Amino acid sequence: MTGNTIEKFDPTGIPVGTFGGGYSCDPRSLAFDAAGNTYVGQASCSGSVLKFSATEQPLGSYAVAGDRAGAFKVELAPDGCTLFYTSWSAYVKRFDVCTNTQLPDFNLAPLDAAAQLRVLPDGGVLVATAPAIVRLDASGAIVRSYGMDPSIAPYWVGLDLVGDGTFWAPTKTLLMACLSRAGTSIGSTSRPARCFRASQQARRSSTWW
Repeated sequence: MTGNTIEKFDPTGIPVGTFGGGYSCDPRSLAFDAAGNTYVGQASCSGSVLKFSATEQPLGSYAVAGDRAGAFKVELAPDGCTLFYTSWSAYVKRFDVCTNTQLPDFNLAPLDAAAQLRVLPDGGVLVATAPAIVRLDASGAIVRSYGMDPSIAPYWVGLDLVGDGTFWAPTKTLLMACLSRAGTSIGSTSRPARCFRASQQARRSSTWW
């Protein structure tokens, strides 16, 4: 995403044009449903979320409630209706795209500059905040924080699930560390593109972290 456009790339990383259109300003993140439709979160101006079909036809617009930065980062829950999003503020917000209804904020206690987020299989949410990566359970309560010395990793800006029980999260200082399930560091590196990795141990089918 560059400026007011969304760029597409083929599997080899070659640009193949733009996607969609009609963005008011700053399309910042994408989420996809099971039918291949795309939800585009806009961080500025209207701050609305736009929906496009797999063939790039506009299907709707959702006037989600924003705080500091509209729909900054978006993530669609497995139910295909609940859109989780952040607005660079203290809350993980929710909107029902099936009924076009704003839902109550998800987290029970305020966070510090919530940014990228991912919904976990158990209904909880993993969210990057300024001081730490925070895990919320299905009720929105904080159950674990992953982080490092603030002098080393002062600001977490994103995260993504790998699919094998680990996640990666970059910081502004671009440090990579590998943490155990207990949050203990088991390795680090200082490569040019550095991230944070927390590993899951003894995974069971009913639980995640």
